[in-house]
Amino acid sequence: MIVGRPPIKSFYRRSGIRSAAGIFFDWTMVFALAAAVEWFPHPATYLAAILLIAGRMMSLETKWTHEAIHFNLFRKKSWNDRLEFLFAWPVFASASLGRETHLGHHRKYLEEKEDPVFGYEYAGITPDKKNGRAFMVWIWFIRPLIGYQTLHELRAIVANLIETPSFRWKMLFFWGLVVGVFATVGRPELLVWYWAVPLFVIRPIFWFWQDLAQHYNARSPLGTRDLHGWFFTLFFGDSRNYHGVHHVYPAMPWFQLAEGHRLFVGDDQVDVATGFLDLTRQILAVPN
Repeated sequence: MIVGRPPIKSFYRRSGIRSAAGIFFDWTMVFALAAAVEWFPHPATYLAAILLIAGRMMSLETKWTHEAIHFNLFRKKSWNDRLEFLFAWPVFASASLGRETHLGHHRKYLEEKEDPVFGYEYAGITPDKKNGRAFMVWIWFIRPLIGYQTLHELRAIVANLIETPSFRWKMLFFWGLVVGVFATVGRPELLVWYWAVPLFVIRPIFWFWQDLAQHYNARSPLGTRDLHGWFFTLFFGDSRNYHGVHHVYPAMPWFQLAEGHRLFVGDDQVDVATGFLDLTRQILAVPN
């Protein structure tokens, strides 16, 4: 594998049809899951549904919004921002708002790779604590499950609303319209049970896990981790299945990554997790 080898131009071609179909599929799954619970009401079906809905929310944010940040969703560059109400606004995200920070991560990626904790200080991970097994079990597993990530998410949303007027007006317009529609039809509880609960209770946990999964404790030459398996497909939205090739060629759209990985990167350049237990083992691993 030669890092920097330019792939043929066809690997950079966007497809609005493919992207629109993927976004449409995610929304279809959300409505189908909510309908299934309404038809077959039971605590077990509700729990299964909101877990899967949270997975589709992850797809909206960490796949489609992420691709829009890189202008990889649609061939017409402006559409990546103009159409973000279809995928970003419903999860309190914005491609235009997140672009500067995320592209900064790509620019500083090689510097962050030399950081013992790869920039994860925001999670409370420091070089002197990262090898403590009990500490990392707390950070990775226990703390997210007791509501910490929900509070972290709410603080981030409130900060964006206060600090960025354009984002504030987008959210007021979008959510005012959505809440108004559900109130008008007399079913506002549907918005609470099938959107607010998975959005603020479950999705922040999945988001934190996939965020650490990208780079933390990755020991491969690229310092990235690819995620393969049913767990990541269902709950992480397949957003990080080929993360290594994305860092080498960030302008390569999502549907080209698998072939791009095969031709231009290879498994020997990345860490690979094949399920949540395998990922947990890698995250908690202590160097010999």
